[in-house]
Amino acid sequence: MSLDIWLYYPSATTEGTDATVIDLNITHNLTPMWRLAGCYDALYMSVDREARTISPALEEAVRRMKVDPAAYVALNPPNGWGSYEDALPWLERLLVACKAHPSAIVGVSK
Repeated sequence: MSLDIWLYYPSATTEGTDATVIDLNITHNLTPMWRLAGCYDALYMSVDREARTISPALEEAVRRMKVDPAAYVALNPPNGWGSYEDALPWLERLLVACKAHPSAIVGVSK
């Protein structure tokens, strides 16, 4: 099972279809890391919100993860699906997209 999160502009094209900015997927095994970093709600509870509303939580989570990597490495799942080494760049990529497209809408599938 995994978290799918994407940013899009509804009906942004002339054909009336949604224009997706970014579409990311990552394992639910990282949930303990997201909770510790303080971005769980931003990732899982942000359906239909603008990207600008989750950027502060993502930015703080990236900061926390960089300041104390050992705390997050300790949460690496024993089954090997997902790790700090996967989580941080994934979160940074989402943050960059949110900042580049602050009025894009957040989609979440869990």
